[in-house]
Amino acid sequence: MPAGPARAAQGEAGPVAPARPAQRVSWRAIVIALSLMPINAAGVMKAEVELYMSWPTMVAVPLNTLPLVLALMAANVPLRRWRPRWALTSGELLTIYVMLAIANVVAGWESIQLALGQAVSPAYMAMDAPDAL
Repeated sequence: MPAGPARAAQGEAGPVAPARPAQRVSWRAIVIALSLMPINAAGVMKAEVELYMSWPTMVAVPLNTLPLVLALMAANVPLRRWRPRWALTSGELLTIYVMLAIANVVAGWESIQLALGQAVSPAYMAMDAPDAL
């Protein structure tokens, strides 16, 4: 059997690169995201309740999470140069962004307003039909 380009031309695959191990979600990313969630929720409450702007949680991309993630990315630049082990990986930054985006939606005015109604409606409906539950 011929080797090299002739072998690849016949439809056989060449050497396969070794598979990279799957990256796990790091505890560091989870702790950072959990510590930023109160700041994120305070920003959502300030915008939606005090200023009565509902856009932070109603648009497709939760916009108020971007400044937090951009600040982490900016802090990551000198860390990559002087303390590379302390720098966040792209997977960790993505984990932090996703956790903050979900917390953003949960903290939003529309979610709280709908969740309270859904939480009490089974008990309210059961008052009319006691045998329903």
